[in-house]
Amino acid sequence: MKKKLYFAVFAIFLLVVFAAGAFPSAKEIQARMLARLPEIKALKDKGLVGENNQGLLEFVGQQKEKQEIIRAENQDRTL
Repeated sequence: MKKKLYFAVFAIFLLVVFAAGAFPSAKEIQARMLARLPEIKALKDKGLVGENNQGLLEFVGQQKEKQEIIRAENQDRTL
């Protein structure tokens, strides 16, 4: 009986440790967002990108420059 209990506790411990490593840390997210900031600011200054009422970036017109950067930024903003 004790053996099963120890195994269950160990299994839960491993699950928690590996699950915690699967998600990026706040510092990693912040670093990525800071790296993208100059490009996003340039797109905003051109009037190509704005923020919606949920705090996510959206293209304002038909011109969709650097879509991958906008997608990555929105993904980090929702984490």
